[in-house]
This record gives sequence, structure tokens and C-alpha cells, in this order.
Amino acid sequence: MSKKIFTKLSVTLLIILFAKPLLLNGGERQGLIFGPSLGYGFASYPERMQYWSSAESSENFTNGGISTTWKMGYAPNNRLMIYYAAPTINFLKEVDSDKKIITIGLRGLGISYYLNEFHPSFYFDIGVGLAGWSFLFELQEDLDSYSGIGGTLGVGYEFTHRWSVESNLSYNRFSFTRDNVDITANTLSCSIVMRYIFY
Repeated sequence: MSKKIFTKLSVTLLIILFAKPLLLNGGERQGLIFGPSLGYGFASYPERMQYWSSAESSENFTNGGISTTWKMGYAPNNRLMIYYAAPTINFLKEVDSDKKIITIGLRGLGISYYLNEFHPSFYFDIGVGLAGWSFLFELQEDLDSYSGIGGTLGVGYEFTHRWSVESNLSYNRFSFTRDNVDITANTLSCSIVMRYIFY
């Protein structure tokens, strides 16, 4: 067997071995998982989260925008998934007469539990991790970004193989200092997304 043929066979075998857990598992929710999603959501936050606002202000704002969520991890069986979770909501906000995109998100550990081993099935999500508030695509030092902790709860319905619709509720708590004043602020966001999971 020539070296060229051997190389082609080896590459083909590696592709099959790595693709099988994601594409050729007969519909079972086991092995490696990767689940992007896209939808719409709302975020509620206090005015003091805005860098141009006073620390004493307690008025709340609500904005709607694009919601994205990522799940990357492993499913030990057909009912349980353990993964890195990254739900975010991105919305437009006017800052100094200029429209900017604000991102509120969470990065952490998530778990999903399915009521049935195969579709159709309802499932429940829970996640905890580090929260973030930032201006997307902005590197200016005068635009505040914050970090904190947060958690998320969700419920979904897998209506066919790999496809599901999902709703999530996230709560984040931020602590920061502005003008020598310690500030604590909480954000609440909810979303509904369509998800496709490779498993």
C-alpha cells in the first residue's frame, strides 16, 4: 500500500471516529454535544449599571434584543447533559447620542435533564457561573464593563431529533466601585430560543 493511499485511509478513519459521536449515534443523546441557539430576549437592569448614571439612581430599564446560547459538553446517557453554558442577550442602547450594543451574559457550568430518553421530550436546565456586562465591539476605556456571578434556569421541549425550543431565565449580581462608592446591581433577563444540538 502506497504512502499516499495509507494517508487518505488514516484521515478518513479519524474523521469517522470523531464524527460518529456527533452524527452517527442513531439518535441517542450520548457522547460529545454542541448546541448553538438563536432567539429573542429581554433584559432588565438598574440605571446605575450605565456608566453615565449616578450611583444613587435606582430606576430600572428593560431592553429587548438578540439572544444566543451555547452548550458544549458531554452526555453520559440519554437523559443527562453536562456542559459549558454561555447564554447572552445583546441589545442596542443610546450612549452619548450614539447607538452601541450592550451584552449581558453568563459563562459557567450547566446541566440538562430530559424526561424521556428519546424525542419528543421536555427537559430542564440549570446553570451557574460568572456574569458579564460589556459593550460589544468596543475597546474604549471610558465605557464600563462589569463582572459578577449569576445563575440560570430553563425549560425546553425537544420536538424532533436535535431540534428544540427553549426558554431561559437568568439572574446576575454585579458589584463594582464608581467615584469611591461601592455599588451592587442586579440584572434579570429572559429569552426564548430555537436550538439545534449535535449529539
